[in-house]
This record gives sequence, C-alpha cells and structure tokens, in this order.
Amino acid sequence: MTLKEGIYDIRENLKLLNIDSDTTDRHIVFLMNLFRAVIIRQFFTNNPGEHRDMLTQTLYMELELVDKSRFPLYATIDSTLLATKLALPNIIGQQLYKEIEVRTIERIGAEVEILHKDRVSEILYAPKNFIYGFREDDGKLYLFGNSPMYKNLTQITVTAVLEDPESILTIHSSNEDLDIYPITSHLWVTVKGMVVEHISKEMSVPKDLVNDNRDEQEAEAQK
Repeated sequence: MTLKEGIYDIRENLKLLNIDSDTTDRHIVFLMNLFRAVIIRQFFTNNPGEHRDMLTQTLYMELELVDKSRFPLYATIDSTLLATKLALPNIIGQQLYKEIEVRTIERIGAEVEILHKDRVSEILYAPKNFIYGFREDDGKLYLFGNSPMYKNLTQITVTAVLEDPESILTIHSSNEDLDIYPITSHLWVTVKGMVVEHISKEMSVPKDLVNDNRDEQEAEAQK
C-alpha cells in the first residue's frame, strides 16, 4: 500500500459514514503515522519481532570522520571514529530484537554490531576487524573500527521501524512520496479504523460546541 492509497482508503470510509469532511490529506497522514506507531508498539509487545521485515525501512546514511578528542571516554580506543552526518529518526523497537540493523554500503555488506551506549567500553576487548557502533544522545550513529575497509567507509545502510515513516525524507530529501507505506494489511485495518473514528469525532465537535453555546445563551436569557 502506498501513502496515497492509504489516504484514499480513509476518505472512502468517511464517505460511507456520510461525513462531508474538510480534513486535509496532511492531517490524515499525521493521524495515520500517529496511530500506526501506537499499534506497532502494542503489536511488538505481544508479538516480539513478528512481521518486522514488513514494517522496516532502509536509510542510506552518509558518514564523516569525528575527532575523538571531543569524546574523552573513547580516546583510549585504538580505532577511527566515524559518525553519520545526520541524526537517525525516532524508531520503534527493543534492542533485544535488533531494533537497528546497520550494514556497510549495501544490505548485503558487512554487518555493524550495534551496542547500547553504556556498553561502548566493551569495544576495548572486542576482536579485531569488527565494526561496532552505538547511538549517541544527539541521535547520530557513531562507529568504531580498525580494518582498512572501515577507514574508507563513506556510507552505511540502516534498517529500522521508523516511528514516522515520512521521517525517511529527512535523510533522502529527493524522495517525493513513499512508494510503500510500511504496515501489514491486518494492522492497517486497525489503524484505519482509529483514524476514521478520530476524524468522525472531530467533525462532531463544532456542532456540539454550537449547541452548548446556544443552551448557555438561553439559560442566561431566562434568568
């Protein structure tokens, strides 16, 4: 399903409810992304790792050399320090189930072992020729490695379940649309229902406010 198809599906459901909606496509997409994140988190809690490959997106992220003197904690690690030029968007998942998969150059490239920031000191005792990484508080991925191949790295691929699917556009600015909206068909049924219900309630609010105001005015007039 593409993003446009999702919007169309929701608009068709609103017509079936006889709602003459002035809701914009942008608002519909906002609600789609909001409820998608909620439902996926609930789904992963009950079904760890299931259908993950149908929900992930892959980002191609540029790397740059980082001066280790900026990070005294890592200065003792005998390796080059690289970092992504841009921050990784917010993601959904648990580290236990490999919330971020990082590879060199392409998906079939060497895998980068992603550690929690608190475990970075373990790199001191790691085998040679491995590439390790972690996510800093600034959202960027920082990588350590000492092989000749690693020092020539200029790009990595990052595969994860993004909290907002459209946040991929902050990395790939040339993309105009999402070719595939990352959601399974059975989860989409739930998300679509939540979006339609939310918009239905939004459309009824103005009418309720008008009635409430009219009741208040009549009550004041009778005093």
